Amino acid sequence: MTRWQQFYLEDQRVLTAPPSDTVRYALDVFKQAGKTTLLDLGCGTGRDTTILSASNPKICGVDAAHSGLVLAKDRNPGLGLVEADARQLPFRDEYFDGIYCFGLMHEFVEEGAKGNVLKVMQEIARTLKTSGLLVLTTLAGEPEQGLPHLQMFTEAMFDEIHPTSLERLEKSLHDDIGCTGLRGYKVWRGVYRKNQAVKDVQPYVTE
Repeated sequence: MTRWQQFYLEDQRVLTAPPSDTVRYALDVFKQAGKTTLLDLGCGTGRDTTILSASNPKICGVDAAHSGLVLAKDRNPGLGLVEADARQLPFRDEYFDGIYCFGLMHEFVEEGAKGNVLKVMQEIARTLKTSGLLVLTTLAGEPEQGLPHLQMFTEAMFDEIHPTSLERLEKSLHDDIGCTGLRGYKVWRGVYRKNQAVKDVQPYVTE
């Protein structure tokens, strides 16, 4: 059983954790740009997916932990949810015009973590429409400050993670709310726009 699969089964704080501050920001970003077909990548229990779905009924939440998706469905039965690995997304090229990813990238701490982050970013670029927007966060800090299961990102590390097809429009440092409801969750936040079609990454599943 994966760490997150077990976590969602055992930690009751996830049931009452409020939405992140970043999701309110993302909701405004997507709304102003007219982005309505959205993906919440690493949606967990759906706390942020539910906020995004209020204005965007065409939203899909993706997570690899089945137990988290069960809680998300209990929270909001109307959510569209898919159990999948973020490194192999089951969507065709250029499917979404907005992607939201809060608190996922720092989960890759095993050997080859940098390569796994790259795979996720390639999948984001592949499934995001040209001119589509990405709102992304990672935990901020020095790598040695992280827990064994968390990869902290320095500013330089955060600057390096997006592929060339994603142009960064904004970058900022914020305190936010973690999935257990605790504040003091310091994150790098970025907004990106896809400027060109990605031709060199093949889809894993086509519709």
